[in-house]
Amino acid sequence: MTLAVFRADASPVIGGGHVMRCLALADRLRREGWGTAFACSPETPQTLPFLASSGHPVVEADDGAEGLARCWPGGTHWLVVDNYRLDAAFEARCRPWAKRILVIDDLADRRHDCDILLDPNLVRTVSDYRQLTPVACRVVVGPAYAPLRPQFAQWRERRLMQAKEPDKRILVSMGLSDSAAAVRRVLEGIEAAGIDALVALVAGAGDVETVRVNAAESRLDVAVHAGVDDMASLMAAHDLAVGAAGVSAWERCVLGLPTLIVVTAENQRAVARALTDAGAAMALGDAESITAANVGKALTETITRPERLLEMSRRAMAVCDGLGAGRVAMEMAPEPARDGSDVRLRPASEADSEMIFEWQSDPFTRRYFNTPEAPSRAEHMRWMATTVTDPTHCLNVILHGNTPVGVLRLDLKAGNGKAAGETRKSGSHYDVSILVARRYTGVGIGTAALKAARRLIPWADFVADVHEGNATSHALFRAAGYRSEGGRYVCQPEAGR
Repeated sequence: MTLAVFRADASPVIGGGHVMRCLALADRLRREGWGTAFACSPETPQTLPFLASSGHPVVEADDGAEGLARCWPGGTHWLVVDNYRLDAAFEARCRPWAKRILVIDDLADRRHDCDILLDPNLVRTVSDYRQLTPVACRVVVGPAYAPLRPQFAQWRERRLMQAKEPDKRILVSMGLSDSAAAVRRVLEGIEAAGIDALVALVAGAGDVETVRVNAAESRLDVAVHAGVDDMASLMAAHDLAVGAAGVSAWERCVLGLPTLIVVTAENQRAVARALTDAGAAMALGDAESITAANVGKALTETITRPERLLEMSRRAMAVCDGLGAGRVAMEMAPEPARDGSDVRLRPASEADSEMIFEWQSDPFTRRYFNTPEAPSRAEHMRWMATTVTDPTHCLNVILHGNTPVGVLRLDLKAGNGKAAGETRKSGSHYDVSILVARRYTGVGIGTAALKAARRLIPWADFVADVHEGNATSHALFRAAGYRSEGGRYVCQPEAGR
């Protein structure tokens, strides 16, 4: 069994984001048959009590590498490090017992000795880490790779398929840090704005009782939530959030939840600015300096203007789709083609437009398309600009090794259709289409890419329409585990997914 050991900590001071994103990745790996374990500071399970019941073994650890080797004398296939205190010196000492190392970082302020470097923030580029990582290290950046629990992507589907009418519900969540004073000013700001809103307060680990007192003293309709297990459904029930710029910022983006964003730690400042620039959030400033007046003003400019909320929601969904855990798992264990090369999927962007246009314009490739005639370059560019920002489309570039060789599209559709049956609570499925450039066919890339897509969204029904004369595609979908049903190809989730 492949083993991954996670080295991450949590506390009221540093928050719980490091452990939460590692836990999301660990859950995904365990579902794929891996063994997983956590090495944490003694304060971590006290801060996040549910870690002990998560199903992942947890051992106490300090900043040394020797203790980890004693805990796992047989070594580990992967060591995942998510800790600002640790750098290349620690990672190099772990090399004798860790076959490969993945580092999760978002500061780009120290060197690392790792095989994969992940920075899930908007503000970083691959070049930010080139001088800080080994030459052979694979650097992946951006919120598309943010490891989040699958519930967020699943609730995203529901929000997209079942539009919610705004009813002035405000979610206030500052994370695990002591945020009672900031919460009090937010409540005062809502009162000052005279907004008849329903307010949900999510209390941090260190300030539950203080938040309860603040809620009781407020004249607003306030509900306090502590120890929340299902944050995704709670977020999905609201129209606007007031929250910190930590890991939860990506969770809110997945759900299209507009945010009045608050900086509760120095490393959040760039994230808050980037989300504001992207139109997904409105900055309130630092937790220590926000006032009831600026909270009230921001609320008046957002929650009382449905068209503004709708636009912020659309822009937030374009930032992050919630599929990062699957993408990172795919980086750690790619699908193999028949020639032994790794096959992975990465999100497509407008920068890929010309390359995809070339593939789609090949007459040989287009002969079985619904529209055999190729679009003009201008038409294709407009289509790409729309598709890569539309949350109902998941457009992926297929990589063979590090070479782009094709495109795989997953389109969220309402209704299961007769082929897939009534199996999903959300009443939706994904239409699948795939194109492998002609010069790269014949080595099993398409089959590997379809299997990778199944891992990317393991809970969903996939449906594919194949032209009756396209014998190659019929064989491709059968090889990838699809079954023919009602004139279409269907792939349903495995039990437990």
